[in-house]
Amino acid sequence: MKEKVAKKWIKDLRKPKNKQAKKALFDGTGYCCLGRLCVVAGYSFYKYKGKYVVKGAPGEIDRRESQVLPPAIQQWAGMNSKNGAFAYDMQTQGCLAYMNDHGSSFTDIADFIEKNWKGL
Repeated sequence: MKEKVAKKWIKDLRKPKNKQAKKALFDGTGYCCLGRLCVVAGYSFYKYKGKYVVKGAPGEIDRRESQVLPPAIQQWAGMNSKNGAFAYDMQTQGCLAYMNDHGSSFTDIADFIEKNWKGL
């Protein structure tokens, strides 16, 4: 992952006003950690067939991602995967999406990214 992007994302995740969602980039009121990266990248969301999807991301018309990063944002951030994958371990199941959906707070995730951004 690009260091400059990681720093912006970490700063955003540590903002106390951000409401955390699970199992969706955006659920209408809150975001998962990957949804916050979409916002940092300058994208917004719109509702499509009952799910919120990234608005204006190249390729989203074909993919309509609602739970993982669209390819354009993954590439912009310099990430190796669409779900924030890293080395597998039993506690995290090897990705930021799992951490987000299974109890890690935005602060916990920001701390993890700060220490491990190079591997994302």
